[in-house]
Amino acid sequence: MSGQKCKGSDVLVVGGGAIGLAAARELAAAGRRVTLVERGRPGEEATRAAGGMLSPLAESSGPGPFLRLGLESLTLWPSFAARLEEETGMDLNLRTDGKLLLALDVPAAERLQRRAKWVSSEGLATQWLEDASLRDREPAAATAVAACISKTTAKWTTGPSHKPWPGPPHQPGASSSQELARTR
Repeated sequence: MSGQKCKGSDVLVVGGGAIGLAAARELAAAGRRVTLVERGRPGEEATRAAGGMLSPLAESSGPGPFLRLGLESLTLWPSFAARLEEETGMDLNLRTDGKLLLALDVPAAERLQRRAKWVSSEGLATQWLEDASLRDREPAAATAVAACISKTTAKWTTGPSHKPWPGPPHQPGASSSQELARTR
């Protein structure tokens, strides 16, 4: 990418996934001149795979600042998604029904039980599911699953149905480029 494309920008955001687009959007809304670079189509790589998921209890290795940041972000997600839906007219299909962490063998179930213990010590709700109770909650779970935790502290979006993800923020001072050199 040439220096000419970034000339006049206050901020360069590298990556047009959910986080990059959100950061560029907020910066542009705050009056910053933003250039967003993406090597492909915005929202098509990790964002498409991760689905805009926030699941701090699954992503954290234990209590601490990262968990607190994740939990705070989780509380902000629904209002942010609502603003995006209002501004774009797109249904983001926000899901707030939690996440299942599956254990496929006894050692994994033991690790999951340890996780459930520290999650409970933080005052967060978990539910242990096995066998019939697991199949009632999720009929598609493999019969090899030994146990799982069901948590309501996860939110994600499957993205707009049959529509491309919103591109770069269409606000004064925002621009984009898809000419980021591919790295090998």
